Amino acid sequence: MDDENDSPTVREILIRFEAHEQRDVDRFEASMTQFREGVKTLVDKIEEIRRDVTAQVSDHEARIRTVEVAVTRVTTWGTMALVLLGIFEFTLQFFLK
Repeated sequence: MDDENDSPTVREILIRFEAHEQRDVDRFEASMTQFREGVKTLVDKIEEIRRDVTAQVSDHEARIRTVEVAVTRVTTWGTMALVLLGIFEFTLQFFLK
């Protein structure tokens, strides 16, 4: 400071300003680091959920395929039984006349 008028010099003002700005930059960098870590944690959680959902969907698709095969078998055997019953009925009517 100047002895004559107790006001700070331009150099002193710039040094204070630079120190203040550096503190703000340091706080901002710390905030950004925390933000990045938070985003990384969220992305990791989302990836874990996605893997779980993918596994569940695969399991459901496998079950649906199994049920579909079972329904096809039942339908096929049922159709064959109806056809055989029709042939049997026709045969009985033909021979019993």
